[in-house]
Amino acid sequence: MEDGLIKDSLWDVYNQIHMGVCAEETAKKDEISRMQQDEYAFHRAQKDWKEGRFLEEIALVTIKGKKGETVVSEDEGYQNIREENVPTLKPAFVKDEGTVTVANSSTFNDGASALVIGSHEVAAEYGDESRVLARIVSSADAAVDPVDFPVALAKAVPIA
Repeated sequence: MEDGLIKDSLWDVYNQIHMGVCAEETAKKDEISRMQQDEYAFHRAQKDWKEGRFLEEIALVTIKGKKGETVVSEDEGYQNIREENVPTLKPAFVKDEGTVTVANSSTFNDGASALVIGSHEVAAEYGDESRVLARIVSSADAAVDPVDFPVALAKAVPIA
């Protein structure tokens, strides 16, 4: 029996390793310590949610249940992490020497998004209750070894 979530989304098919191991390889290659990962992940998430930086990125979801409706308006994972527990967590992917944990890695809800691209005319005609969020001025792509996927974007941005 195979785990569909791991096979279809969290597995590097080229190197036959979990994507978390790829993150470990990146941290090792770029000399990013466990402490740096923990501090960045914990403090950045807390600060950004407190300052409302994700408000325009989150789509409210209403869940109907026996006790009424529940509106989900934010990621909840960051609230479940206690700062004093972060350094005590065991590595999630590489035993003993690993640095990636449940506190400093992405949650399963990471990455859901949608994008509608259209001309200025289409936006003007159909975008009454919306707004233009961006204008594409350039684009680029760059290839990296699949194990280096965590830094692939950093290769394409300077080219664009």
